[in-house]
Amino acid sequence: MTIEEKAKKCGELLAISLLDEEIKKIILEGIGNFTEGDLDRLMFSLEQEDEHLGLTASQLTNFDKEQDKGWDQLVVAQKKKADEIVSDFSRQIEKNVQDKIREEIK
Repeated sequence: MTIEEKAKKCGELLAISLLDEEIKKIILEGIGNFTEGDLDRLMFSLEQEDEHLGLTASQLTNFDKEQDKGWDQLVVAQKKKADEIVSDFSRQIEKNVQDKIREEIK
């Protein structure tokens, strides 16, 4: 890869970088004075940033999926518990009504 190609690649990586815009501007203004070693280090750093951001995005996506699954399971568990409470409450009301009727019949 020629020094010009490395400079161009660094510019492309800077375009997608999360670096502050002012820092990007300073780098781009001075990129013509960079040595090939400077460009290699910059390109390596920017590629690492891109790879790590991709990995982080993937991990966050997986976390979101797991969270959604957890919330879905929680909703099912809460509905089951609510149904049990309503059922128990209904049985208690029915028992109370039957007891009241028995008392009135006596």
